[in-house]
Amino acid sequence: MHSRATSLASANEQTAGRLAPYSQGVSEQHTATGDPQSAPEPSGRPGRPGALDRLQQLASVFWREVAKFGVIGAVAFTIDLVLFNVLFYGPMQGHLATSRIISGVVSTSFAWVGNRTWTFRHRRNRAAHHEALLFFAVNAVGLLISTGYLNATHDLLHWTSRLAVNVNNIVGIGMATLLRFYAYRTLVFVAEKPGDDDPSPA
Repeated sequence: MHSRATSLASANEQTAGRLAPYSQGVSEQHTATGDPQSAPEPSGRPGRPGALDRLQQLASVFWREVAKFGVIGAVAFTIDLVLFNVLFYGPMQGHLATSRIISGVVSTSFAWVGNRTWTFRHRRNRAAHHEALLFFAVNAVGLLISTGYLNATHDLLHWTSRLAVNVNNIVGIGMATLLRFYAYRTLVFVAEKPGDDDPSPA
C-alpha cells in the first residue's frame, strides 16, 4: 500500500510539472491580450483639460490680471491726479493741456514698470524696447483721449471750476484706462511665457 501511494504521488508531481509551462503561458497570454478577468483595473489616465476646465483657467487668469491692473492703475491714477493739480494750480496755472500731458507721462512711466513686471509678467514675449514702444504708443492715444475730453469740457462747455476740472479729468482718465487695459492684453503683452502658465495670485 505504501509503495502504491508513493507511485501515485510521483505520478501527480510529474503531471503537474508537465502542465506548469502551459499554465504559465496561458497566464502570460491573458495579460498580454488584456483579458478583462485577469488584467488589473486601470488607475486613471491623465488627459487634456476639457473645455470647461480651460474656460475656468482663462477666467481665473483674466480676473487676476484685472485685480493687478487695478492696483497699478490706482497708484498711477493718484500720481496723475495729484501732479496735475500741483502743476495746473501752481507753477503752470492756465496751461491745462501741458499740465495734463506732464502728469500723464509721469503716471504712464510708473504704469509701464508696474504692468510689465507684475500685472502682465506671464505674457512677456518681446524685447523690452519693443514692448515699451507699443506701451507708450497705446498710452499716447489714451492721453489724447483724456486730454481732448478735458479741454473740450473746459474750453467749449466752460466747466472751469476746480471741482468740474477734476471730475472731468477723472472721467477722461477712466475712458483712457478702458482702452489701455484692452490694448495691453491684445497688443502689448500678447502671449504667455513658456513654463509660466499659472501666474501668481494678486
